[in-house]
Amino acid sequence: MVTTILITGATGKVGSNVIKSLVQRVPKDTQIIAAVRDVNSDASKKLGVSLREFDYNKPDLIKAALEGVDRLFIATPPEGDQAVRTKLLLDQAKESKVKHVLRLSGDLKGIEGHIADDARLAERHVEVSGIPYTILQPVFFFANVYTKAPSIKAQGTIYSASGDAKYHWIDTEDIGKAAATILTAANIDVHNGKHYVLSGNDYLSWAQVAELISTITHKPVKHAALTHEAYIALLTQFGVPAPVATALSELDVGVTKLPEAPRSTAFEEITGEQPKTLKSWLEEKAGAFQQ
Repeated sequence: MVTTILITGATGKVGSNVIKSLVQRVPKDTQIIAAVRDVNSDASKKLGVSLREFDYNKPDLIKAALEGVDRLFIATPPEGDQAVRTKLLLDQAKESKVKHVLRLSGDLKGIEGHIADDARLAERHVEVSGIPYTILQPVFFFANVYTKAPSIKAQGTIYSASGDAKYHWIDTEDIGKAAATILTAANIDVHNGKHYVLSGNDYLSWAQVAELISTITHKPVKHAALTHEAYIALLTQFGVPAPVATALSELDVGVTKLPEAPRSTAFEEITGEQPKTLKSWLEEKAGAFQQ
């Protein structure tokens, strides 16, 4: 019997890496489908899997996308209506007899603000849906360093609202590996009801990230701490959408209030692999932080 896996958020940072990992490890009796807004876009075609048109504002497309789906990966944009969109999907998933839902969330402990609250409500919708589920709660993405690229290149400075607070970090490629491992598990029931915090080995402040970039690029990069409001204003000045800027600043402020936490080893337990280091990622992406 063929197992059909549907990936939402398929062209996003995490969703595209879930598909990449699925393609590399997918069993012969598994079909991978990407739910995308535009099946003719270059980003959709580059995924290299079957495509289904999908739009949260069109119930008929949601129903058609979920037809025959056994396992569903839910990733919604963090800046808007996560809970509402998750509930829409879950309601149809239940009607379509989806057997397992894997929800991408985040490590929200101690984080305040509308976006974090919305993500918590989305998690709750999954928990009470009646569908077997797993929730992934990754820590801070390596890719968030990209939001600092304009100020690094223009001013040799990383700005944040987190002061000297440290983050646990993880690569979106590693999140994709963990998700793909769960979605293709022969006995996916072992993951039912689990909340996995996904973390790499790095526990670093922005000042320490600045030092790493300085070492790799051979150019001085420093860290400057800002207030919550000033940081949002700066991010939007550099072209970051306001909702995303607010979310990043809220995360920064939240981290300053947290005690040091032990690193989760869920990634290794799920995949049997070691996570990528931020240093190796920065070495690969060094050109993004240089003029």
